[in-house]
Amino acid sequence: MGRRLKPATPWLAAILLWWWVRLHNLLQLPAFIDEGAQLQWARLVWRMQPFHGASDGKLLGIWLGAALWPFAGGLWLLRVAGLLVGVCGFAALLATARRWLGARAAVVAAALLLVLPHAHFFERMAVADAVSPALLMLVLWSGLHALAAQRTRAWAVICGALLAAAVLAKLSNLVFAAIPFLIALVWLRPAVWRRQLAALLQIYLAAVVVLLPVWLALTLVQSDMGFDLLSSKGPHTLGETIIETGKIVRSLPGSVAAYWTMPLLVLAGLLWAAGLASRRRMALFCGFAAAAFLVLVVTRSTDGMFESRYLLPVLPLLALLAGAGAERLLGAASARAQMLLSLLALGAAVPALQFVMLTWVAPQQLPLGAFPDRWEYITGWPSGFALRAVAAELAGRNAPLTVITVDQGSWERLQAHLPYGSQVRAVVRPLKDWRAGRVPPGMQPDDLLLLDHPRDDGVPQQLGVGLSAVETYYRPQRESWVTLYRVQPAP
Repeated sequence: MGRRLKPATPWLAAILLWWWVRLHNLLQLPAFIDEGAQLQWARLVWRMQPFHGASDGKLLGIWLGAALWPFAGGLWLLRVAGLLVGVCGFAALLATARRWLGARAAVVAAALLLVLPHAHFFERMAVADAVSPALLMLVLWSGLHALAAQRTRAWAVICGALLAAAVLAKLSNLVFAAIPFLIALVWLRPAVWRRQLAALLQIYLAAVVVLLPVWLALTLVQSDMGFDLLSSKGPHTLGETIIETGKIVRSLPGSVAAYWTMPLLVLAGLLWAAGLASRRRMALFCGFAAAAFLVLVVTRSTDGMFESRYLLPVLPLLALLAGAGAERLLGAASARAQMLLSLLALGAAVPALQFVMLTWVAPQQLPLGAFPDRWEYITGWPSGFALRAVAAELAGRNAPLTVITVDQGSWERLQAHLPYGSQVRAVVRPLKDWRAGRVPPGMQPDDLLLLDHPRDDGVPQQLGVGLSAVETYYRPQRESWVTLYRVQPAP
């Protein structure tokens, strides 16, 4: 037994290291607006409402979060649910690189993905995009076993089920359906092409079987399944596509510089070139798949809707391609040259490691660049900063209190940060519930109203009531802030 386990020990250590790096100080970054919604939807699953995320095309993360009932850990548990998928994807990356590229390639691919700021920042969040890279890697890993390695029929079923899970995680992951086909094409064996074709059909059949009950249930509740949202995010004419693609392409260098760091990007670029030059099937597959996905995302998005996290699925493919390049370079280098290359790689990783450390201790200082990322996750109203401070201070008073918000997002994030069993109650009362000069039914004199400024600057005038500020909580750089008010009805 010991001899069998010994070769796997370094790879198990790598998996544990990934888990620790991603899990450490997981709550340093407060709840992003999408995370608050996902936590609320997960709670609604236990009220027999499991399809609240269907209109956004996002169900898997909600169901995974719901499995962690009764939510005593709230946001932490929701993020851990995503990391459980992520660690499986990381293990699949190691297994794939070892089997089809070599041990050195596996080490480099794993190291790159481990320290890459783009992966580290978003995989620690409970958003649908965070699990997409892991699911893509799992589909690739199982698809290779089913189609290239000529394993059992069970692998085809596993691959189909994982493909269905990817689609349930995020509707736009439908593009992952091309992965089994590309595997069959790249690893085509004329002598067994019929067997490969049968395995390919079994993969798609298994995916349909898993998705069909969900599709029928959503049809019964008349859900658009997220297709309306998906189509609204993209351009509708060729001219619009060209214009929006140009805008996105011009914005990409800023995102790449922030989430890759220039030294790591230069090193990765050299490895990608070496990987493609090796002409190995896996390297060419990863290069083509990553390029195709990047082109698809950029051309099917608009500048106002494009997010840097949409590019996450290409990261494991690029890591494998870098591993292929490292395998070629290190295999041809002397021991001294290998040592020199290793030292250069460590130096290139320093800025990325600094980024990782900031996520653990001071995420408000992260160099995310300009709008929209820094605004969304740190300084603007979609971030959870200030709301977390409100929840912590009010819960620390250890007294019954009701906080009223006028929007769903603030209510969801405030709830996400209130500790389990807190005497503070968050309630949402939208503007339509407020009549001019009157408070909503059931509102008590001691209740507090929470407004998010400058977004809600015009709300007091719309409410028509008197407001007196109690406390203000600023976000980093004071670009936005949250204020608690006492409400006096109009005389």
